[in-house]
Amino acid sequence: MTKRFYVKGAEQTLGAQIDWVANTIKAHLMLSTYTPNYSTHDFRDDIAAYIASSLTLTGKAITGGVFDANDITFPSVTAGQVCNAVVFSKEGGTDATSPLLLYIDYNDITNFPVTTAGGDVAVSLPNTAYKVFSLVP
Repeated sequence: MTKRFYVKGAEQTLGAQIDWVANTIKAHLMLSTYTPNYSTHDFRDDIAAYIASSLTLTGKAITGGVFDANDITFPSVTAGQVCNAVVFSKEGGTDATSPLLLYIDYNDITNFPVTTAGGDVAVSLPNTAYKVFSLVP
């Protein structure tokens, strides 16, 4: 699976509880040992053990039903970790109050999976017509 919403993230996005531009949206570099469960993983505490690095998205924009953001560079990621996906969450203050939103795996991220070498890990977010995600065909 390339891109998929977590059930909680989809509900909150469609219910106008998540403002992808105004809210603080975090990106999490995921270890390849993580297997997403879209219906039972609802908050960041469900994935915390699999996060290699996290940061806040910048350059967020919505145009024509399509969400985009600046590409991501995770700084100084511990060496020797295999990472194959990025998960997005809304910052809620704690892991238990930060809802999971979207999972994007190596099928949609250039040069993934990646084995970390102790330096930065650059992630080029999807640059197709649908960018990070689209609510229109």
